[in-house]
Amino acid sequence: LAIVKEGIALMEDGTLGKLTEEQKSFIGMTSKNISRLETLINDILDFSKLENKKMDFRIIQGDINGIISQVIKGYEVALNRKSLELKTRLDPSLPLISLDPDRIVQVLHNLINNALKFTEKGSIDIESARNGNEVIISVKDTGRGIKKTDLSRLFSKFEHITYDDHPRKSGTGLGLAICKQIIEQLGGSIRAESEYGKGSVFSFTLPIK
Repeated sequence: LAIVKEGIALMEDGTLGKLTEEQKSFIGMTSKNISRLETLINDILDFSKLENKKMDFRIIQGDINGIISQVIKGYEVALNRKSLELKTRLDPSLPLISLDPDRIVQVLHNLINNALKFTEKGSIDIESARNGNEVIISVKDTGRGIKKTDLSRLFSKFEHITYDDHPRKSGTGLGLAICKQIIEQLGGSIRAESEYGKGSVFSFTLPIK
């Protein structure tokens, strides 16, 4: 895929010659489809490694608040585009905890992307707090919410939640299943709470060691 993407990039920037508007449109569509395919392949590979306990974790003593702050910086444009407010309440007294920063970033991106996808107005709230020997991270939105009948399926592989006005399935159906595997293999847990039509809260815990 890397070679194909490089070839498309050369065409898009005009290195291989000037393109007509129709050709630009076709190349753009092809580029998006290749990106989707790349995501699908990466998700399947990640889930396979996690399910078979073959994922290599890079464990460090990390600052979870620092990781959250870095991740949310990348969502400013998307939030402004939808006129959504971002609220953060990060407990400054949290200690360093054992984690894999890359995998925690992966989990946060998945949860925030889902919140953005299904929230058209209101806000997305991200919180960190300590509860005994655990740190709790939550991503709350004011979006469509999830029906009770769908909540139990959220973290299963290849599951998609659809809505009457948006029945089309998108993504691999592996995102939340991957998040569950990552968090549990780091010694934590993940769950979802929701009231249909009023929003959802996804939260995960990590142990303080």
